[in-house]
This record gives sequence, C-alpha cells and structure tokens, in this order.
Amino acid sequence: MNKTFYYAFILSMFTCVELSAQDTVNASGGDAIGTGGSINYSIGQLIINSDKGTNGSVSPGVQHSIELLTLGIDDDLEIVTSLTVHPNPTSNHLKIKLDLESYDGLSYQLYNVNGSLIQSAKIERNNFKVSMSTLPTAIYILNIKKLNNNLKTFRIIKQ
Repeated sequence: MNKTFYYAFILSMFTCVELSAQDTVNASGGDAIGTGGSINYSIGQLIINSDKGTNGSVSPGVQHSIELLTLGIDDDLEIVTSLTVHPNPTSNHLKIKLDLESYDGLSYQLYNVNGSLIQSAKIERNNFKVSMSTLPTAIYILNIKKLNNNLKTFRIIKQ
C-alpha cells in the first residue's frame, strides 16, 4: 500500500469523529417563551462549586442561572451594583441583600416562566426574605423595582 492510502485513511478517521465541548444527560429541560422574553433551562445538573478570582468566576455545568441587568435612573446605579439575591438555587427562601439608608419605593415581583405574577411586596430592610417554600420546583423571574423603574432582574431556580 502506498502513502496516499495511509494519508487518506488517517484523514477519513479525523473527519468521522464528532467533537463536543459540553455533553450531559439532564432529567428535563426546555424553552419557555413569553411576552417578556425567553428562557432556556435544564433540570438535573446542579452546580456543586465554583471558583472565583479577581477577574471573574467559573462554574461547572451546561446552563447556569443568569443575572439580567436593567438600569433605570442614573441615581439608582448604587442600588443596582450592591444588590444581591441568594441562595440560588433555593428550596425555602431567598434573601434580597441591599444595604441602604432608605428603602422608600423599593419592591419585588416574582413571576413564573409563563409571566404570571406569583407574589410581590415592598422591600423594607436589608436581608429581606422572600418565601418560596410553598412554590413548586420551577424557574422563576424576580424583578427588583424602585417606584415603577425596573432596577434588576434575576432568574431564580426553585429546587
């Protein structure tokens, strides 16, 4: 056999191999589309740990919960940058952490993926708790607002 045959054989071996960067078997998942946007989700692969550094963080997994940033008034930039919601994923409650002098006009709205309002209330203090213990396992959208301006939106995973 000649060298051309060997080169053709080796080349054909490499072209038949399918490469994949991420591959997983999930229990469930899909796409949810509504008037406010769309969400892709997968259920069955949990993030166990993440590595954080000064330039960012890395978490294992195929899909991760994301944080959507929406700015209202320029004066609210301090609120938006200091606002955190944890734990996510959650099973009982969320804590909205925000250290401010005044909580006037701050509120939250919790929606299901179909866009239906599940609950809403005023945020009156730091480490404000949102109860999710009675809600079914699903993905929810949490909007944080000041007066009628949307400050920040979170995708929350309820286990």
